Amino acid sequence: MKSPVSTSIAIATALIVIIGILFPQSPVSMIKMVIVDWAILIGAAALLVAILNLLGVHWQKIFVAPKKDFYSIFFLLSFLFTVILGFVFGENNSLFMNWTGTIILASESSLMAILSISLFYACFKLFHRRQSATGLVFIFSTMVFLITLSGFFSIGNEIPVLSDLIYIIDQLPIAGARGILLGISFGAIMVGLRVLFGLERPFSG
Repeated sequence: MKSPVSTSIAIATALIVIIGILFPQSPVSMIKMVIVDWAILIGAAALLVAILNLLGVHWQKIFVAPKKDFYSIFFLLSFLFTVILGFVFGENNSLFMNWTGTIILASESSLMAILSISLFYACFKLFHRRQSATGLVFIFSTMVFLITLSGFFSIGNEIPVLSDLIYIIDQLPIAGARGILLGISFGAIMVGLRVLFGLERPFSG
């Protein structure tokens, strides 16, 4: 059963934060700052719990699970080395920044490879099931996106007409990314408004 108390607290908190943002000189702004600080602390605590849970899962895969996962050993060693490196040298140290940057770059490259394969498979299935105009547009945009990211068009940057065409094609992924961000923003606003007016209750009592 949904609790009206939780709904009332969520609505009141959202109203206080909105009023504090719209009127920064009002007394409500001080309450808003306290609420935001509490939210940051709760978010940090939740992140710490998630990290500890992730470490616990990999620890069980190494020492408890019947079938040992040796990839978890590399994860735990890398995590431990990163934490020690950050505590010893600080977050602004060049060695620490290069180390974390390398990990992030490798993760992004792996995710991009998975995304490419997933998009190719989705294009194939979509074109195989329904040969409509929407499917053709999706396939064309996906191919342009993949070819643009591959750097294939860089060979024509010295040709005047071709360079202008390449510039236009390069803007297509940017436009798509902005459209996705706008969609996410509007979706977050709509969900926030539904929670604010009590139409959506993602909490239970």
